[in-house]
Amino acid sequence: MKCTLLIFASLIAMGTCKFELNEKALQAVTAIRNECFASENMDPAIISRLDDHKLPSRDELKCHSFCVLKKFKAIDEDGIYNMDVFKPIFSESDFSKIDEIFKTCNVDSTDPCVKAYEVHQCFNSVLY
Repeated sequence: MKCTLLIFASLIAMGTCKFELNEKALQAVTAIRNECFASENMDPAIISRLDDHKLPSRDELKCHSFCVLKKFKAIDEDGIYNMDVFKPIFSESDFSKIDEIFKTCNVDSTDPCVKAYEVHQCFNSVLY
């Protein structure tokens, strides 16, 4: 099943992605993404831009990327990533690819919102 992912999941990347998610994981991603849009008081029109892999500006996206990753416990308040939370969600080969992308997209920032946004941006540039 094609999925809506952040990023970095977005992580996780956001939008239709090259990785498979089961239905339960897809529902969790969608619910968390929507919670973060609400908590960040974002324009709903931005969702369609994310789904088209067009990452909005940092000003538009605010801390959405950080919010999503934090809710998945994939990043902490200091911007330290914990990729192991994604092991049960993805196949071993997909997880390995995602982990490599995150290593490639290593960002040195003390602001976790900036770090999550820049990793999200890098992740999308590698995937798409």
